Amino acid sequence: MNLFHRSADINSHGNIRSIRTWEADIREGRMAIGPDLAASILKEANYSGQRKVEQRDVGVYAEMMRRGLWELSDPITFAKLNGNLTLVNGQHRLQAVIAFGREVEFRVAVNLCSTPEEVRALYYRFDTVMRVRSNQQILNAIDLAATHGVSKGIAAATYGAIGVIANGFTVPNNYTVKTEAVAKLRIVDLRVEACEPWWPAARRIEEALKGAQTDLKPRILRGSTFAVALMTMRYQEAKAFDFWRGTARNDGLKRNDPRHVFVRDLTARDVSSGAHGQGVVAAALAWNAWFEGRSLSIIKVPQNHVLRIAGTPVNGRKG
Repeated sequence: MNLFHRSADINSHGNIRSIRTWEADIREGRMAIGPDLAASILKEANYSGQRKVEQRDVGVYAEMMRRGLWELSDPITFAKLNGNLTLVNGQHRLQAVIAFGREVEFRVAVNLCSTPEEVRALYYRFDTVMRVRSNQQILNAIDLAATHGVSKGIAAATYGAIGVIANGFTVPNNYTVKTEAVAKLRIVDLRVEACEPWWPAARRIEEALKGAQTDLKPRILRGSTFAVALMTMRYQEAKAFDFWRGTARNDGLKRNDPRHVFVRDLTARDVSSGAHGQGVVAAALAWNAWFEGRSLSIIKVPQNHVLRIAGTPVNGRKG
């Protein structure tokens, strides 16, 4: 029950008739919130217009708590109207406390409001201005490029491609993220850790892309395409170096050379569509033909394509 559905607790003059017992425990500043308190807040004081709970976000927060990665950040925020508290920011974090099953320390803020309209305005302020940092902001903060001896462009491409690889080569978005991939996609420490075995391949790709045509290199660095580049370079370094260098330079390639066909495809395809993201499949089909010594005239991505990247563990078989 929330602020706008508690008329039995407030008389016609706006005076409180009763106070929920847990409200006396809420104080501004740092405080520990356990599962029982979190459940009471969510049941009795969650803002009525809150967005639907995203269980993936809850799972990520709970995993961070379990791994000791949780840090104090934005406060759990309440609006206080006529002595009654309404939660306006923090429902996913409180759901995570319940999933975690132990107390977690938060910063708590209480904002005094004079009218229900002020409560609504406070909620929407949090709802519209809170944004996740971009990948580039994260990379700048942790300086992956300098740490691993690559350019910022290659560091960003690797960080992005790992999300595709961790998600089973399905380009991640709100609808395609697989449950087992959520932590690696959303928790920065785990995603950076997942990049570790791929840095040697990333450095070799950077060497292969030297002299790349200016319009091709950004397309190769897209997450879906770069995921295939990393996989091929890690498991078939010599052949992959020739494939990606030839593609990037596009210099004197024969008409039916899969690399030449791939170049045409790179400049024309919508890489985000399709079951795996067509950028993944198109890159794999071009690589497979070249790796196996086959000519290629066009890249067709069939629906429900079973992904195979020749010479790597991605073999088109499940399990």
